[in-house]
Amino acid sequence: MFDTLVTAIVALCLSVSITGGLATQPGVEVQSATNGGHQRPLNQYTRDIHDQCRNIQVLPLRSIQNIPPAPGRPEDRFALEHSEINVTDLQPPPLPPARLVASCGSPHRRRWTEVRLDNCLGWDAAGERLIAQPNGYGLQRGACWGCKYFPISREKFRVVCFCDNVTQGLLTVIPGIDRMAAGKTFDQDGVWRLINGQLQCQNWGS
Repeated sequence: MFDTLVTAIVALCLSVSITGGLATQPGVEVQSATNGGHQRPLNQYTRDIHDQCRNIQVLPLRSIQNIPPAPGRPEDRFALEHSEINVTDLQPPPLPPARLVASCGSPHRRRWTEVRLDNCLGWDAAGERLIAQPNGYGLQRGACWGCKYFPISREKFRVVCFCDNVTQGLLTVIPGIDRMAAGKTFDQDGVWRLINGQLQCQNWGS
């Protein structure tokens, strides 16, 4: 079953439209950033992370054990609320917040650093997609889970998540199991930066 999930993940990563999954907060520069009066390409920030960090990943890891239950249908919730069953007893404990983690620094002085994805990403409800937004709680608002970081090249990356708060683009997460979600991709450079060896969100106010 795990091999099937891995196959589905690879297929999702290849099939999710970058255009459909990428957006930015209005007014946020997406091509270059001012650095001491000079324009610095935003993909340079991705390059900094890829050059100076190892074991870049999103935790908790995507696995069958970490798949949240499917959102309940209204009639199911109504039936439970009017029964003697304690609904809270049926709910598994929530997963810890998704965070980007990496071991960064010089080869002999690396240290672990992390940043919560919700601190850097927001959710465009109309477009049903993740966007760059400080403290936007995009994963929470989009009911996104199972995010995974893919280093595409030295200067490119892709984060792929499954999201439940959608009406379109639903696909079967695991063939043969009735669990569906929509795959969403985010790959905007400059949102995550390495500052003094620490992963941080872009400072939109600077």
